[in-house]
Amino acid sequence: QKQYVSAIHMYEQADLLQPDNIWTVKHLAQCYKLSDKLEKALDYYRKVEAVQPDNLDIALQIGQVLVRMENYKEALSYFYKVEYLEKNPVNAQRAIAWCSFVSGKYDEALKYYHLLLEGASPKAHDWMNAGHVYFVMRQVPQAIQHYQQAQSSEKSHSDFIEKFNKDRNVLLTQGLTEEDLQIILDLLL
Repeated sequence: QKQYVSAIHMYEQADLLQPDNIWTVKHLAQCYKLSDKLEKALDYYRKVEAVQPDNLDIALQIGQVLVRMENYKEALSYFYKVEYLEKNPVNAQRAIAWCSFVSGKYDEALKYYHLLLEGASPKAHDWMNAGHVYFVMRQVPQAIQHYQQAQSSEKSHSDFIEKFNKDRNVLLTQGLTEEDLQIILDLLL
């Protein structure tokens, strides 16, 4: 019901009655993550990790929290671990690609986006994000090609624009200008 504050209160009561129960600690971590209390979420996920160091879902969760905290270097170490140990590491590869992109490691990002795009089930945002990498690298023809592929997966050009604009701030921090963004969107009409 998305009543995270109430859920946290109840889980904390349960944790007092039965301290460090892994099920309770996982749920506390999840509620804190969903309520954007990332430091607390990370603390609880690390408690689970201490007891279950080989739990790849927890490693992925920790990585995701670290990404939201913009600690990409540490997040990458968790995602690489999951990629190495997971039988189907698509989620880890997607996370590695994004973290590499926002960290300015464009070749590494493209390597992973190509793995995803050549895989069994590429997503529209994989095409979009690969386009972002090419765009930031000033390889406009490749960027346009990837953006067109992403756009073809959307219901309308407006839907594509909406999703593109969600990454606007990231693109600006990677060295693009508002003018660059407008030009590429005009080229995609």
